[in-house]
Formats: sequence, C-alpha cells, structure tokens
Amino acid sequence: MKKILATLLSIGAAVSAIAQDTTPEMLKKKEFFDKPELYEAASIFMDRNANQALIAEYEANPSQYAPAQLLPVAVVYLSAGNMERSKELFEKFLEAKPDNARATRTLGTIAMISGKREDAINYYKKAYDLGDERAAIALCSAYIMNQQAEKVADYVEPLKKFAKDNLDSVNILLIYALNQKNEDLAKEVLAAMEPRKALESASPDGMNSSFRLFMANPDVWPMGARIIPARAAALIEAWPLANRIYKEILEAQPDNMTALRGFGLVAFRTGDVMGAAKSIKKAYDLGDKDAALDGMELFILSKKPYVWDMFGKLAEDIALNPNLRAGLVQFAVQNDNNADMFYMAAVGEGSDLLYKDRAVRKLLEDGVKKYQSDKRAKGVADTLNSTSAQQ
Repeated sequence: MKKILATLLSIGAAVSAIAQDTTPEMLKKKEFFDKPELYEAASIFMDRNANQALIAEYEANPSQYAPAQLLPVAVVYLSAGNMERSKELFEKFLEAKPDNARATRTLGTIAMISGKREDAINYYKKAYDLGDERAAIALCSAYIMNQQAEKVADYVEPLKKFAKDNLDSVNILLIYALNQKNEDLAKEVLAAMEPRKALESASPDGMNSSFRLFMANPDVWPMGARIIPARAAALIEAWPLANRIYKEILEAQPDNMTALRGFGLVAFRTGDVMGAAKSIKKAYDLGDKDAALDGMELFILSKKPYVWDMFGKLAEDIALNPNLRAGLVQFAVQNDNNADMFYMAAVGEGSDLLYKDRAVRKLLEDGVKKYQSDKRAKGVADTLNSTSAQQ
C-alpha cells in the first residue's frame, strides 16, 4: 500500500509540475494534449517557431493525433491565421470532448470573424450554458452587433460581475441601458467600476465605444469614471475635449492620480510642458511611483532640462524600457554635461537590447568617447566589444 501511495503521489506531483508549465515547451508534450485544461495559458502559444513546429509535425502524420488531442493543434492553426483548418480541428476535438467550453467559445469567435453572427451566437450561448460565464461578454457583444440588444437582459447579472474591471462588459451594459432607457442601471454599473483596472483591460475599440457612450449621455458618468472617455479623447487627439474632461475630474477630485497622469499628457500636447510636469509629479508624490516613467517620457518628448531635474533622480523607482533608454542615450550624446544620464541609460537591467541595435550602438560608442573620463566608460566599452564579437 505504501508503495502504491508513493507511486500515486509521484504521478500527482509530475502532473502538478506540468500544470505549472505555461511556456511553449508544452507544445512538445503530446502526452498531455488530451488534457486541455493544461493548455489554457495564452503564453503557451506565443512563440511562432514553436507553433510552426507543431503544425509541421501534425501535417507530417495527422493520424497519430486522436480527436481528444487536437485542441493545442487547433489553437496553433488559429494563431497562424488558418481559421478554416482551426475550425475543422476544433470540431473534431469536440466530437471527443463535447462539453469543452473553450473550444465551443473559440468556434464562436471564428464564426464571428467570418461574418456568421447567428452561428457565433449559438456557439457562445452553448459555451455559457457549459459554465463559461465569460462567454456572456462575447455573446452579448454578438447580440448588439446583430441589432438584438434587448436579449442582453438575460445576462445582466453575470455581466455585472465582470464590469468592475472589464470595459467590454461595461460598454455592453451601457448600450443595453441606453436601449432600455434605464439610467439607473447605467449609473449602477459606472459607480461599481474600478476605472484604472478597466483601462488596463481596454482595447482601442472598447475605448472608442466608451467615448461614444459618454458623449451620448455624459450625466450618468461619475467623475472618477470619466478618466476613460478622457483617455479615449486623448487617443483620438481630441486634445481640447480631453483637456476639459480632465480638468472637470481634477476640480472635483484633485488627488485622482490616474487623472493627474492623463492630464500630464494632454497638457504637453496643448503646449503646457511645465503644467504637464507638475501634474505628473503630483501623482508621483501622492504615491503613484509609476508616474516617474511618465515624467521620464515627458523629458524625452520635450527635451526640457527642468523636466529632467524633476524626474531624473526618480529613475531608481522605475524599470527603464529600451525605448526610453535609447532616448536618454541620444539626448546625452547630443547635449553636453550629461554623463550621469548616459550611464544610467547604458548600464543596468534591460540595457542589453541597446547593444544589439546598430543605430543605438553607434550612439553608445559616441557616448563613451564623449564621457571617456568617467570611470563607468570602461564597463560600457567592454560590453560594446563583447557584443560586437558575438554578432
């Protein structure tokens, strides 16, 4: 009994370890293909080469894959843009696993993309009935696109569950509320939403929809929620309108950090660099340390030394992305007395990508010559030499 128990525990540990693997390596483990729950993570399908390798292996011998093993193969075909082949494989998979909500929902998406809205609606509804509550978002979007907004009525409650941080759910409920002339529902949904989280999940289409819904009935939008149409106005470069909305928010909520950061961008675009810097710095001082990144980007855009004086010393609070590092390197090379800026950008975690770009390497070489008396010059020169040898 102890030996059997130990064996079972060992098998369980192995499966648990596999379940934690969300890398493209999972596409090489055909022995787990009949366990679709292990292939939920999008990161498994993010490597184009790994996807193509699986497609090549499948096409070399399709018969080696049982219908229950076809979900990962169907997903890689979809990732490659071959919807017809993907559809065929999802349908075969569902013959073996008819209750798989993910495959059913994905067939709905393929149908929607193909312009077959009624088929999409049927697939989404089935996925929802199989327990996939998020399918309600896709289903109700399809209803609205099909001029059937009244059918959202059956899914208001599940949509509310997601509307706190999912902008698509918010938009669907607002469209339904507008259709039903139900301002109370619109106000309830907007009051419960966490705008900053909703922004994180927002697509460009979702932002555009929110902007149109705001313009249709701005009075139902509480001040905090208005950061969404304000951001949307900025995205379409309607700067005066974005400026007005942000100012209204900040008049009512002067410490709204998301609005302060958003207003910073708008102020810059309308010519008020100092106003932009002050707004971003206030957000930072209130506790939003990511605002330091906005400040650094503002410096790259504006090239104003006083902006660097405000935010340069805060660089330790943020992870400098490669584009920002390259911008700082360029400024330091083109302007005198910026050794600290140059070496801060040229050294540290994330700086390695700079050395792989030909144009930026040239700037780094120029910077080392310009600031060669600095003790940090040798480290950058050594990195340039070593990466040159590798290329």
